[in-house]
Amino acid sequence: LDNWLSEARNILDLNPDDLSVRFALAKHYHANNNNKALKKELEEYIERNDENYLVNYLLGNLYYKEDNFNHAISHYYKVIKLHPAFYPAYNNLSACYIKNGKLQKAYNMIMEAKKHNSQNPKIISNYNKLFSKMQKEE
Repeated sequence: LDNWLSEARNILDLNPDDLSVRFALAKHYHANNNNKALKKELEEYIERNDENYLVNYLLGNLYYKEDNFNHAISHYYKVIKLHPAFYPAYNNLSACYIKNGKLQKAYNMIMEAKKHNSQNPKIISNYNKLFSKMQKEE
């Protein structure tokens, strides 16, 4: 594994625009919960090509974990632009808006997520959190 990582880094030293190697490294860091290295690789990837919905989604998730909801939101919207049926992005947008207290926007996003996959447990959980918050605000 150390040889593979070293070889991948060498390839990127020679060709920093090799997105397949950069994505393979990102997958490795994701599998090993190395969020700092993962974030660096995803940001490098995005600098070279921001048209990959999965890279934008993963980067949005990292920003969400850091409570950087504005950056997360911008990446999730990019995901939706690239892949409109990717319901996890709508669900995560809803979660961001719940955290930001923008409950109407959260509602709009969770309803869009439910259109794509109404039985998903994460969507149902977010919907219930939102419903609870909305009741408290009345």
